[in-house]
Amino acid sequence: MILMIDNCPDELTQYAELFENSPFKTDHAFSGHDALKKIINCTYNLLLLKIQLPDLSGLEIAETIKGLKKVEDVPIFFISDTPLNAADLAKLYQLGAWDCFIKPIDKLVLYHKLRHAVHLHQTYARLRVSEQTLLKELTIWKQVEENKGTIAQLSIAKFGAPLASVNSYISLVLDAIKQGNSKRAIDLLVKSGTQLKKLEDYLKNAENPLPQKSTTTISSSRT
Repeated sequence: MILMIDNCPDELTQYAELFENSPFKTDHAFSGHDALKKIINCTYNLLLLKIQLPDLSGLEIAETIKGLKKVEDVPIFFISDTPLNAADLAKLYQLGAWDCFIKPIDKLVLYHKLRHAVHLHQTYARLRVSEQTLLKELTIWKQVEENKGTIAQLSIAKFGAPLASVNSYISLVLDAIKQGNSKRAIDLLVKSGTQLKKLEDYLKNAENPLPQKSTTTISSSRT
């Protein structure tokens, strides 16, 4: 939306008529104080600001809103009833002016400059959103990569111990069988079974990390 600030209703009507058949909506303010209220409470894609206003000058308005984050990238175009000197123009551009129109204004030039500026602002806003989204995704990706290393280390610690124990028991079982000591081989197989059970439980937990809901059966007894 474009906010047009001018104390002349006829001028505002002419500016608004330029955008009647465009996708851009317009809003207006007749005074500096009214403009400040709207800028604070609403979101605009462009400000068309007359310098000579009865209460606050366009320069004062620009200086007041300069620190507002919501308008830091919003294009500002000034309108002046009289020509400006070099010092005044420099001040306007220091306050973030994109351009300054001196009355009488070529309405067609005004329309195309404002339309182009709104397109640029909307494109820039979309890029900012894409940048923020990308930064969030990169942060999440970084956290996932960091967690992968942690999870891998935990997996090795949790999975490696019972696996190494099973391998040791298997070696001892084979030695016992070679020695013909069947009783020792059976004892070792029983112990290796305990470690295999630990491995099985670990793998089941890895496949189903969420705990299963337990159901409680409430039985009633007759009195």
